[in-house]
Amino acid sequence: MSDLLPCFDTQESAKPIAGGKMPQDRFGLRSLAATDYADIRASLRTGDLLFCSGQNIFANAIKLATGSPWSHVGILFRPVAVDRVLVLEAQMSPGVRPICLSSFLDNYQHSGRPYRGQLVLARHAGIDHVSEERQREFFSWLVDELGRPYSVARTARIAARQSLNLIGLRFPRMRVRQGIICSEIVANAYRRLGVRLPYNPRGFITPGDIAGDEAINLIAKLK
Repeated sequence: MSDLLPCFDTQESAKPIAGGKMPQDRFGLRSLAATDYADIRASLRTGDLLFCSGQNIFANAIKLATGSPWSHVGILFRPVAVDRVLVLEAQMSPGVRPICLSSFLDNYQHSGRPYRGQLVLARHAGIDHVSEERQREFFSWLVDELGRPYSVARTARIAARQSLNLIGLRFPRMRVRQGIICSEIVANAYRRLGVRLPYNPRGFITPGDIAGDEAINLIAKLK
């Protein structure tokens, strides 16, 4: 069983490489110097985060509605038994899935092209020490979550709430129970690791909310 448990310790230093906090606007994101994935791969570990600033219509709508440069977030997972850095994420299709981090750089969605947008890695300060019991709980939960559907309805309601909030109107509290969105899968994963990410006062959590957490530290922007 130990070979199946996620890897939390690496041979490299656990300290963030770039240091500092996550950029909270597109100008701060653009100003970050990019790093080769090969230079930091060995230092990445389970619990690290991948933040995406996508450039398609759906991603731009999320960024506009949330006032953040971040349209997507996933959590890294490194099984001890295989030499892979995986991202657990929730996408419209096929829902919750694992995907190789390297595919974002050169073969996203088996398209033969990189992810269309900017990619940044980060680490939560609370993931430094995770007990074996927590690791087992996380691994079991991860397997059970695979294939869970993505909630387009929940995303649409979040966007509507955020947009109406900008003009001073209120939107009824969300009652969408089915499916999940990317930031919720990350929050649920962290809860299994003993870390609670704060939801915003409107009752939901977005990639921008996670990036703005004071405990989140920048690792690197990927080339």
